Amino acid sequence: MTLLLKEIEANFNAFDGNWRKHMGEVSAELAKQKPRFLQSYRRIVSLQAWRGFLESRISSDSLSFFLEAQNDALTSHVFASLGSWRSSLKALRSCIENVIFCLYYKDHPVEYTLWEAGHHKPPIAELLAYLERHPRRVAQPTVDPLPHIQSEYVTLSNDQRCEDNPTLVGSECEPWSVANAGANCAVKPERSSPLSLQVRASGRRGQPVARGR
Repeated sequence: MTLLLKEIEANFNAFDGNWRKHMGEVSAELAKQKPRFLQSYRRIVSLQAWRGFLESRISSDSLSFFLEAQNDALTSHVFASLGSWRSSLKALRSCIENVIFCLYYKDHPVEYTLWEAGHHKPPIAELLAYLERHPRRVAQPTVDPLPHIQSEYVTLSNDQRCEDNPTLVGSECEPWSVANAGANCAVKPERSSPLSLQVRASGRRGQPVARGR
């Protein structure tokens, strides 16, 4: 048993050193794509403006989902800058989910109380159906973001979204990758999802949908 534990520790030390070294190399390479990540950050910063707008207009309970969505967007950005594309896409999907939760629970305080107690777990499809029927939905073809959000969410939910950038390369595990396929995989949905979510949170002529208790 002692020899086995020593072998495990040796393997751990090698693995730990290798992934840290590889992450540094990938991060340094991706840093050369600063303009792309700067564009990403600019889109994320716009969520801060919406945060200030929502803080005085909806309940703190429903606002908490938006704050989590903001954190998800930043997390997605950081993961992408490290070359961890799968994790980046998952965080971006979570960002969409949390904005949808915010929009739903601001109108449903009773359901929020049930959710807090663990008794309300609606599927995303049900919440999207509610938003589709919302009387203040922006339904003009040129600005309606909901179809795009639905499409992007399905894409992000697909485990094969980055099948051309697998986690396993040969027999080695690579949590980080500088592959262009991975970069395009993460940046394409990030380019438009935050904007669509923001448009969804607004009504016609710039009037806010978010007017909760």
